[in-house]
Amino acid sequence: LRPGSDASPQGVSQARVDPRQVSVMPFENRTGDRAYDSVGVMAMDWISQDIAASGLVSVVDPRSSSKAASGLVVSGSYYREGDHLRFQGQLSLASTGTISRAFNPVSAPLGEPTVAFDSVGLQATGAIAEATDARVAAFPRAGRNPPSFAAYREFVQGAEDFVHHSDSTADLHFMRAYEIDTTFTAALLNGGASIYSRFSGSDSVIALMKARRSSMSRFNQMWLDSYLASKANDIPTA
Repeated sequence: LRPGSDASPQGVSQARVDPRQVSVMPFENRTGDRAYDSVGVMAMDWISQDIAASGLVSVVDPRSSSKAASGLVVSGSYYREGDHLRFQGQLSLASTGTISRAFNPVSAPLGEPTVAFDSVGLQATGAIAEATDARVAAFPRAGRNPPSFAAYREFVQGAEDFVHHSDSTADLHFMRAYEIDTTFTAALLNGGASIYSRFSGSDSVIALMKARRSSMSRFNQMWLDSYLASKANDIPTA
């Protein structure tokens, strides 16, 4: 966040912070061409609608006056690369400006910038879900990138079923989340571990988890290594 912006920590400190309230800022035009200034406001409006439709949090227009300050901020910028615009977004903690998640960059043709907005909005929604939903706190983290929102919903249903000891349906939801978004390796870990714990002969599940290890975050790699070691009764490694 830039010093002096509406979402800066100085502004947050003067109001009650609502952790389930999100502000979406206009994306910053870094093309060097003011003809593209309006794209940043378009991105803000589009992404705000995507987040609001999820029902996870309330979305506040940064141009409005609110009695409570947002706990999270979605912001970003866009650049020109040939005949395309490249959008880079992020989710930050409003109180400190610390970046919680940087989204994967998304490109769109110069004349059709809205093509990129859905992807940025989905990434923002997934990152917000990961940051605000306590139901997934006890499970391995999502990984390097936030999951798609559709995958996240399946994951949450799996987590709820697991807590209520409905292991068989939890497996289905975890693995369905992974099928929807194969970068969501936390879903694979939870689904695979649950299946293997009930069906010790499910070597194909273990093989799949091992095959995806290199694409996992360091945290999830350690979780997988510890889990496999415990299953092999190798307690010192775990």
